[in-house]
Amino acid sequence: MLSFSHPPVLWLILLLPPLLALPFLGRSKRVARSRSYLVPVVLRLVIGLSVMLSLAGARWVQPVRDLTVVFVLDLSDSVPAAERERAEAFIRQAVAGMPAGGRAAIVAFGEDALVERLASEARDLPPIASRPRAGRTNISAALRLALALFPEESQKRLVLLSDGLENMGQALAQVNLVRARGVEIAVVPLYAPPAEQEAYLVDLTVPANVRRGQSFVVTAVIESTLTQEATLRLLGDGRLLASQTVMLEPGTNRIQISLNAEATGFHRYQAELYPALDTLPQNNLASGYTIVHGPPRVLIAEGQPGEADALRRALEAASFEVTVVPPHLLPTDLAVLSGYDAVVLVNVPAKAGDGVAGTLPAGAMAALPLYVRELGRGLVMVGGEHAYGAGGYLRTPLERALPVDMDVRSRTREPNVALVFVVDKSGSMGRCHCNDPSLLPGQYERVESGLPKIDIAKDAMMQAAAALGPLDYLGVVAFDSAARWALPLQQLPDPADLQAAIGGIRADGQTNIWAGLEQAEQALLAVDAQVKHIVLLTDGWSRSGDYATLTARLAKEGITLSVVAAGQGSAE
Repeated sequence: MLSFSHPPVLWLILLLPPLLALPFLGRSKRVARSRSYLVPVVLRLVIGLSVMLSLAGARWVQPVRDLTVVFVLDLSDSVPAAERERAEAFIRQAVAGMPAGGRAAIVAFGEDALVERLASEARDLPPIASRPRAGRTNISAALRLALALFPEESQKRLVLLSDGLENMGQALAQVNLVRARGVEIAVVPLYAPPAEQEAYLVDLTVPANVRRGQSFVVTAVIESTLTQEATLRLLGDGRLLASQTVMLEPGTNRIQISLNAEATGFHRYQAELYPALDTLPQNNLASGYTIVHGPPRVLIAEGQPGEADALRRALEAASFEVTVVPPHLLPTDLAVLSGYDAVVLVNVPAKAGDGVAGTLPAGAMAALPLYVRELGRGLVMVGGEHAYGAGGYLRTPLERALPVDMDVRSRTREPNVALVFVVDKSGSMGRCHCNDPSLLPGQYERVESGLPKIDIAKDAMMQAAAALGPLDYLGVVAFDSAARWALPLQQLPDPADLQAAIGGIRADGQTNIWAGLEQAEQALLAVDAQVKHIVLLTDGWSRSGDYATLTARLAKEGITLSVVAAGQGSAE
């Protein structure tokens, strides 16, 4: 069968007839029919078709007829011996009856999976010799191993012979993977012994984390098919902790055992069930683990010596381990901070100032939000004259980690500001400055000096935006010969969004200040704000315009205007 990897390319074949007809235009019919013209045409046709078929990815595909079958045999303890013999007989009969060219492989599994036979065309099958660990049933591992035995150049079929009673892994996820790889799946059910008299442990529930000295409960989940008496034993780190006789009812039974956490560290628990009537003893075990932590550790950083004494005494009275340090000794390494369950800042300023004894080290401002967000630990800030907004935490990473707003606001809604930056991005805003701002012909020359004026303007916008509040509006118009919005007028954006919006502004083109001011004026007229202001950032080199009329109109509309000269050499 012929197939193409890029079928749309075949439309190019329609171009061949007109291209082949070009050499005959203007020729007589007799000349066009001569052999000297027909041979090149045929060659061009063959070459053109070959090129186009190659571009279309033409290939001849032949169906695969050979079949490879992988038999996956369950040899766990839950499968009776008679069912194992029946399964072996089924595999032996299927292998013997395979058509010519067919291959068969065998995987035997229990808790682990073993390759009994690689894909082979041999029709004889000796007795199964593999002996996997039989205490558990891990169908998922067996399917993964079976997938690895399929050769690529054949059809694929997987035959699972099992009772389906898995207690390890997730077989369903592997089944989806098998189907995604185009492998056909067949299941031959093996029947477990009747469970008329059966009891087994489903789970042992243990808290993941407890504190030393804390009481906690371990829950054993038991399923039973009948009413009967059983003995439940609980072991901790190999030692017998509890043994009790329980009466099981048909269905789910939950048995709780109370323990006390003594030694810190990792502890493993195992439950053992001994019912009066049982069929499969292999499912009468369940395990769990917990980590016992010591007393809670709290790190206190106090702004002034003695300010945290009352808090320290209260925590120690509640059996907390408390460490008090001055602010400059607060750890900046997240690994060191992870040794504490909570960090408390008692009247600690973010920045140095008059009369301030100590401040946070440079790395703590970045480490503490990670300590809260990534490790899930506690962070407390105790107020004072050097805490919260008064301590310089406004718009810092630490403010975002705390559930408070550092900005001091009145009880009434503050008047908001609508501010539009009109920034000159013409070519003169580059690194080219002039030694004479008068611009008189023949009296100035362009020289490279200082920073690009457009970068100076960007820095000014970032610093001015930092003084605005969340109720304020901000927009940026960039102009050369025409004006365009770099950031449409909107409520105060995130500093990162503002930086991204103005970062791509480059100095190039002519100058039209009038267009930029008109754009800002129209946007401010549509905004409901108490204060409307335009800041023009330019070097002053622009086309002429009736700016007196424009500024008078802005004044009537309640819009104020400030002009900031960008860089040295600005025009007068």
